[in-house]
Amino acid sequence: MALRPDESELRRLDLNLLPVFVALMRERSVTRAGQALFLSQPATSAALARLRAAFRDELLIRNGKLLEATPRAEALMAALVPSLQAISATLAGATPSTPRPTSGSSASAGPTMSAWPPSRC
Repeated sequence: MALRPDESELRRLDLNLLPVFVALMRERSVTRAGQALFLSQPATSAALARLRAAFRDELLIRNGKLLEATPRAEALMAALVPSLQAISATLAGATPSTPRPTSGSSASAGPTMSAWPPSRC
């Protein structure tokens, strides 16, 4: 089965970068975005570099202590947040909220997905 063009583009992007992008857009700071995601500042900075390369845009430009979003970043954010909310809701519905004990062992429920975008700790 051949991939459609939109599927092949999707495979080129590390989808783990999308929550980093959302956190960067919300926080407008690499350090604070990293803290919100429990990532180091260098890891968050590296993720931003990968996002910039993937989207062929600066996305966020330093202006003093804050990062300013480019028009491309604003458009991406507007399109991504509803999609990520839908994915989060789908995954939350697929994850049991209560553990199902197995015979002879105690099972614990894994973490459940919260509403997207995740709130800052």
